[in-house]
Amino acid sequence: TAASGDAVIQNVGISSGTLVGINNLAGFVGRSNGNLTIKNSYNNAHIKSTGGGTVNLGGLVGFQDSQDTGVNANVLNIIDSYNSGMVENTLTARQMGGLVGVSYGITNITRSFNGGEVNGPNVRGANYSGGYTVGGLIGYAAFNPIHIEDSYNSGNLTGASDTYNYGGLIGEFSKLKIGNSSGGDVRGSFITNSYNSGSIIEGGIQSANGQLIGWIRHKIGSSSNVTDASWMTINNSYWTTPTTSIASAIGSFKSGDIAGNLLATFNDVSVLTPSAFQDSSNLDNWDTDSVWKVNSGGYPSLRANCESDNCYTRITFTINDWADLTYGATVDLSNFLSDSSLF
Repeated sequence: TAASGDAVIQNVGISSGTLVGINNLAGFVGRSNGNLTIKNSYNNAHIKSTGGGTVNLGGLVGFQDSQDTGVNANVLNIIDSYNSGMVENTLTARQMGGLVGVSYGITNITRSFNGGEVNGPNVRGANYSGGYTVGGLIGYAAFNPIHIEDSYNSGNLTGASDTYNYGGLIGEFSKLKIGNSSGGDVRGSFITNSYNSGSIIEGGIQSANGQLIGWIRHKIGSSSNVTDASWMTINNSYWTTPTTSIASAIGSFKSGDIAGNLLATFNDVSVLTPSAFQDSSNLDNWDTDSVWKVNSGGYPSLRANCESDNCYTRITFTINDWADLTYGATVDLSNFLSDSSLF
């Protein structure tokens, strides 16, 4: 499906199925050329591309385009939504993300997650020419700012050893559109109160793999586009104990004439053991009252779009005197419970 102008997808769920195609493929919108909002929705269908060329795959959105930056840029909002279906390419990986394959617009991901596997090809495709990126939330993010808040990836990133960049949240972050040396403006981007718990299989040729972002670059060849180093700020965000040698938040910087680590600012960004995720004191400035549910024996989940009983507290009570119940009356359930601390 393609979308132009202003579009809103709200309260929609795809519970099963397989969507097979080639380019710009996703559960909801293959390509968007305007403003797009996805709210309180989910995809559980298998997204599968069988072709080469420009393959932009996402659980929710394949390709969010924008020809402008700043106030004239197209905007993509993903709010209280998730993908749990596999995103897969059987020929050439190209750009693949658990939620979004490629985004050139201003992108706001809030209280959303990917739980589906993002699986690149097992062999190098005939159209292999570089630029392949795989991200837990976004495959390739460029040209306009990216804002990720209260979101996570728990899906594994698997597949080809020839895939260039794996990132737990973003595969590659750049000012530059793919194949274009004219840069946009990505200043003010941030990742806040988010995490990755998915496993990352390391890439092979010229790969850059990071637990949060695979690669940050500002330069192609000899064309430098940096005028300001304040690109990305990462706040209070974590990943789980790595099962491979990928032990850093960002895999690599292509820095050119400016120190690579100046392209990102880190505030409380670190690895946590699985058990540490179960202690809210380790999650600095996270709202564990209304946004996050800290689970015993598991990773934090979002209260707005919980998939399992671990997200809720089950209570059982008995009402003995129905005469006390009238329409519109307020009932204090703590009177019926042995543990009144639940209220």
